[in-house]
Amino acid sequence: MIPKEVFHYTSAKVALEKILLEKQLKLGQLQFTNDPKESKLENIVHLPMIIYNGMPARKFMRQMTMEQSMIQVASKIKLREWKVLCVSKNHPDLDSNKATTKDNPFLSGSFRPAMWAHYASTHNLHTGVCLKFNGNNLDRRIRETFKDKKSFTVFSGHIEYGDLKLFELSPIDMTDIHKLNNKGVEIRLRNHFIEKYEEIFLRKSRDWENEHEFRWLVHRRRDSPEYISIFGILEEVLVGDEFPQKWWPKLFKRCREIQVSLKRVRWLDGIPFGLPIYY
Repeated sequence: MIPKEVFHYTSAKVALEKILLEKQLKLGQLQFTNDPKESKLENIVHLPMIIYNGMPARKFMRQMTMEQSMIQVASKIKLREWKVLCVSKNHPDLDSNKATTKDNPFLSGSFRPAMWAHYASTHNLHTGVCLKFNGNNLDRRIRETFKDKKSFTVFSGHIEYGDLKLFELSPIDMTDIHKLNNKGVEIRLRNHFIEKYEEIFLRKSRDWENEHEFRWLVHRRRDSPEYISIFGILEEVLVGDEFPQKWWPKLFKRCREIQVSLKRVRWLDGIPFGLPIYY
């Protein structure tokens, strides 16, 4: 189920000089994410290990060469061909009507202190931007943009957090793998990532749990990021409490161009609230 609201945190520079200026949002390659499970070249742990006990030397070397070649191909497919858009969602308790959560602003996806500090900052904390979208509108825009099923495969899902889950990756089907040529091996590996996308791309360790992440994934056999237009679907721009004064004129101009409302996140004794800004 697509979240009702989603939030994309970024730096002021990226927001002003890329996203709001170009009116488009980037789906970046997996190799540039900050989770080592996803971005490290050597973390293709779902490839099976070959058993070498008693294996003749010549066969041993042939198997070793094949495995190393598969790891390189799998790394290229995962880190360069798969693109991702990561967003934060509201805490599940926000709409639960519980008395303890009714007036808790920290349950909103836009009022996460750690997200402002980690993703919406440069040298100073809380200097960046949080972009608010309607989840269903963003989902439709992504699927309309990448509707060519021959070139693109589109997935989405909630991140499942659990340390032990990371040890449960399914191995790649090695049936008759030695009979395949290079193209056949690539097809086998690409199909594996598509079939097992949930356990490969939608699982993270519990240390990331407070991000409440939702993501869209796009696979295309091209070594470059993908982009979607945000015109007409961006609902609100929220800037951090320490957003640089020198960038306000540029921010006003960008928001006017795309006709979107603007707020500044303030903190009263550490409690967040959104202050409307009228330009």
